[in-house]
Amino acid sequence: MTPGIRANTLHHEINKKNYLLGSRWFVRISFGGRLMNVTRQDIEAGQAVYTPKMLGFYDFLILRVIVPYIWKCPIGSRITLYNANITSNHLEVGVGSGFYLENTIFPNSHPRLALMDLNPNCLKYTSDRLSKYGPETYRVNILEPIDLDIDKFDSIALNAVIHCFREPCRAN
Repeated sequence: MTPGIRANTLHHEINKKNYLLGSRWFVRISFGGRLMNVTRQDIEAGQAVYTPKMLGFYDFLILRVIVPYIWKCPIGSRITLYNANITSNHLEVGVGSGFYLENTIFPNSHPRLALMDLNPNCLKYTSDRLSKYGPETYRVNILEPIDLDIDKFDSIALNAVIHCFREPCRAN
C-alpha cells in the first residue's frame, strides 16, 4: 500500500515518495543524489529539540552563529531573498523562531500569513512574535500527505527543514 501524495514538490531537487512497510511508515527522499529513509520516529526526534527554552536562544545561536559562520550564509542575503520573493499571501513552512518573517518587508501592512510546522512550540513562539499579522497556524508533518481545505498561497518558503531529520544521510 502506498499512500497518495497531495503536496507538490517545493524544490526541483527534492523528490519524495511515501511508503508503508508493514506497520512502519517512512519517506524516501532523493536529495542531491543521496537517498534517505526517514521514519516518523526520526521526524519526531528531529523536531523535539525546539522547546520553548531553546527557542529563546534560537536567534542568537542558530541565526547569528551557526548560519553565518558554519553554513556560510549571511543573514542579510537571506532577508534580501525574502524581501524579493514574499507576497501578501504567504505560507511559511518550518517556521523556526519567525526571525526572517519579522525582518521581512511585506508588500502591504496586512498580509495573509500562514505558519506550518509539526512542532507546536515553534508555532506558538512564531505566532506570538508575529501576532500583529494575525497568522493562521497549521500543525502539519509536511512529509505526510497534506489535505487542508484552505485558500492557495502566492508565496511559500520552505526554510531549513531537512536538517531536522535525525540521521538525515543514513544510506540504504
